[in-house]
Amino acid sequence: GLAVMAHPKLVTSDEYVVEMLVYDFDGMEVYHTKHNDDDVKRYKALAKEHNLFITGGSDYHGIPGKAPDQFGDYLVSAEDVSEFISLL
Repeated sequence: GLAVMAHPKLVTSDEYVVEMLVYDFDGMEVYHTKHNDDDVKRYKALAKEHNLFITGGSDYHGIPGKAPDQFGDYLVSAEDVSEFISLL
Protein backbone atom coordinates (compact mmCIF):
# COMPACT_ATOMS: atom_id res chain seq x y z
CA GLY A 1 0.00 0.00 0.00
CA LEU A 2 0.87 3.65 -0.27
CA ALA A 3 0.74 6.10 2.63
CA VAL A 4 -0.58 9.58 1.89
CA MET A 5 -0.60 12.58 4.21
CA ALA A 6 -4.18 13.81 3.96
CA HIS A 7 -5.18 17.51 3.95
CA PRO A 8 -2.00 18.94 5.53
CA LYS A 9 -3.59 22.37 6.08
CA LEU A 10 -5.89 20.77 8.66
CA VAL A 11 -2.87 19.54 10.64
CA THR A 12 -1.81 21.70 13.60
CA SER A 13 0.83 23.70 11.68
CA ASP A 14 3.11 23.55 8.65
CA GLU A 15 6.02 22.98 11.03
CA TYR A 16 4.29 19.85 12.30
CA VAL A 17 3.61 18.73 8.73
CA VAL A 18 7.36 18.93 8.04
CA GLU A 19 8.11 17.03 11.27
CA MET A 20 5.69 14.28 10.21
CA LEU A 21 7.55 13.80 6.93
CA VAL A 22 10.24 11.79 8.74
CA TYR A 23 7.73 8.94 8.57
CA ASP A 24 7.41 6.87 5.41
CA PHE A 25 4.82 8.85 3.47
CA ASP A 26 4.61 8.16 -0.24
CA GLY A 27 2.35 11.05 -1.16
CA MET A 28 0.67 14.24 -0.01
CA GLU A 29 -2.86 15.49 -0.62
CA VAL A 30 -2.06 18.85 -2.22
CA TYR A 31 -5.47 19.56 -3.73
CA HIS A 32 -8.23 19.79 -1.13
CA THR A 33 -11.34 21.89 -0.53
CA LYS A 34 -9.67 23.70 2.38
CA HIS A 35 -6.48 24.51 0.42
CA ASN A 36 -6.36 27.87 -1.34
CA ASP A 37 -4.00 28.65 -4.25
CA ASP A 38 -1.14 29.62 -1.91
CA ASP A 39 -1.59 26.39 0.06
CA VAL A 40 -1.51 24.34 -3.14
CA LYS A 41 1.75 26.01 -4.22
CA ARG A 42 3.31 25.50 -0.79
CA TYR A 43 2.28 21.86 -0.40
CA LYS A 44 3.17 21.03 -4.00
CA ALA A 45 6.70 22.40 -3.42
CA LEU A 46 6.96 20.50 -0.14
CA ALA A 47 5.80 17.27 -1.80
CA LYS A 48 8.35 17.65 -4.59
CA GLU A 49 11.10 18.51 -2.10
CA HIS A 50 10.39 15.26 -0.23
CA ASN A 51 9.84 13.14 -3.37
CA LEU A 52 6.16 12.54 -2.59
CA PHE A 53 3.55 11.99 -5.27
CA ILE A 54 0.68 14.48 -5.34
CA THR A 55 -2.94 13.57 -4.71
CA GLY A 56 -6.10 15.50 -4.16
CA GLY A 57 -9.81 15.38 -4.01
CA SER A 58 -12.99 17.11 -3.09
CA ASP A 59 -13.29 15.34 0.28
CA TYR A 60 -16.82 14.48 -0.85
CA HIS A 61 -18.51 12.14 1.62
CA GLY A 62 -22.03 12.13 0.17
CA ILE A 63 -23.58 14.03 3.08
CA PRO A 64 -26.50 16.14 1.80
CA GLY A 65 -26.04 19.84 2.51
CA LYS A 66 -22.38 19.48 3.47
CA ALA A 67 -19.85 20.95 1.02
CA PRO A 68 -18.61 19.84 -1.34
CA ASP A 69 -21.93 18.88 -2.84
CA GLN A 70 -20.65 16.87 -5.80
CA PHE A 71 -17.75 15.03 -7.36
CA GLY A 72 -15.46 16.99 -9.64
CA ASP A 73 -15.31 20.26 -7.72
CA TYR A 74 -11.55 19.78 -7.22
CA LEU A 75 -9.37 18.20 -9.87
CA VAL A 76 -5.85 16.81 -10.00
CA SER A 77 -3.70 17.37 -13.08
CA ALA A 78 -3.14 14.53 -15.55
CA GLU A 79 0.60 14.75 -14.82
CA ASP A 80 0.06 14.18 -11.10
CA VAL A 81 -2.40 11.33 -11.73
CA SER A 82 0.07 9.66 -14.12
CA GLU A 83 2.81 9.78 -11.49
CA PHE A 84 0.47 8.17 -8.96
CA ILE A 85 -0.63 5.45 -11.38
CA SER A 86 2.98 4.60 -12.20
CA LEU A 87 3.50 3.67 -8.54
CA LEU A 88 0.68 1.11 -8.49
